[in-house]
Amino acid sequence: MFTRRGQSVLEYALLISVICAVFLTMFVYSKNAVRARLLIVQDRLNEADK
Repeated sequence: MFTRRGQSVLEYALLISVICAVFLTMFVYSKNAVRARLLIVQDRLNEADK
C-alpha cells in the first residue's frame, strides 16, 4: 500500500500541476485579449490617418 508521505507528495504534485495549468490558461487568454485590444487601437489609428 501507499505510505502517508507518498500520498502527501502525490497530492502536492497534483495541486501544483493544476495551479500551473490554470496560470497557463490565464496567460493564453490574457495574451489574446491584449493582442485583440492592440489590433483595435491600430485600426483606429489607421482610420485617423485617412
